Formats: sequence, structure tokens, C-alpha cells
Amino acid sequence: SILGPQPVTSSTIPSGTYYVILGNVLVVLSQLASAMQFVVQETFLKKHKFEAVQVVGTEGLWGCLMMIFYVLPICFFIPGSNIGSYENAANAFYMMGQNWVLLTLILVYILSIAFYNLFGLLVAKVLTSVHRTFIDTLRTIFVWGIEVFLYYALGDNAVVGQPWTKSSWVQLLGFALLVLGTCFYNAVIKIPKLYYPTKEQQQKENQKT
Repeated sequence: SILGPQPVTSSTIPSGTYYVILGNVLVVLSQLASAMQFVVQETFLKKHKFEAVQVVGTEGLWGCLMMIFYVLPICFFIPGSNIGSYENAANAFYMMGQNWVLLTLILVYILSIAFYNLFGLLVAKVLTSVHRTFIDTLRTIFVWGIEVFLYYALGDNAVVGQPWTKSSWVQLLGFALLVLGTCFYNAVIKIPKLYYPTKEQQQKENQKT
């Protein structure tokens, strides 16, 4: 007999596969949300003439309010391994107060994220969000390269980084295509007999959008 298609649920597939599929779906949804955020930010910067600092500050303010009044309280009442909670904010502040190294790293991280968002918005304002996305993806190359370097630089007892494997060649090829595509898109490498707009034409087009 011919069996009809069965619904894909947690009861019909292994639990490990289910979480892999769920994780991939969540990643795709997060990328869509990030794309919409970039488009909205560019709209505020170019159409409504907002300053990049103003956009970063407004997003940071609303982010802090959401964390204080919604996210952290919800995580506190969800059962977990952090003193009975999924995320115990009071315990986190206590640890920061007891360890100056941890506090310094957190402050440096906050400062770096602020400048990262500011520079990203400046790129989107001067150019486009597409340029910002292309440049942003290049940091993956540096992260991967540093991980490989650390793995071999620290020796056999390395607990960080990743080794060079057979699949690393595929990663290297993917990164090369990413860099090449970025160069083609930004007209750093120009293909003969193809039309490339001048800077004045690009500025007029950006003003229209």
C-alpha cells in the first residue's frame, strides 16, 4: 500500500533532530527580524533625517526598559539552575560587584557594542543597509581565523578555538566567495563592459530611497 505523508511533529522524529529543525527555524526568523530592523533604521536615518547617535540611544533606552520590566522578571520566575531561576539578575550584579575583572569586561563589552551599532548606522546612512550587512558578515572570517590560530597557538591543552579539518577547506572557500562578492558589490573589483554608476548618481539614488 501507499502511505500518505505524515505530519512532522516531535513524536514522529527523533528528539535530537527536532531540536535541530527548531534551531534552524529560529535562526531564520531571527535573521528576518534583523533584516526588518536594518530597513527600519535606514528609513529613520534617510527619510526622517534622524542622527545615528539618536537612533542608537533610543534603541538602547527601549532595550534597557524592556530588559528591566519584562525580560529579567520573566526569566527570574522561570525555574532554572541559576539559584532556582533561569536567569537571576540579582546574582549577576552580586558577581559583578565581587569581581572587578568581570565588571571591567562587561563595561568594555557594553562600550564596544555601542560603538559597533553607531558605526553600523553610519555606514547605512552614508551608503545602504546592504553595504552594512556585507561588511558585518566579514567579521565571521576574523572570528574563524582567530579560533584556528588560538587552537594551535595554545598547544595540545587548548580549551578554546577549533582545529583545521577537512571541512575547513569548504569554510575557506565560502569565506573567499563572501569577500569576492563584497568586492564585486562595492565595485572594488569591476567586471569589464558592465555599467557602474558614478558617486553622484549613487547619491541621487540614495536620496530618492
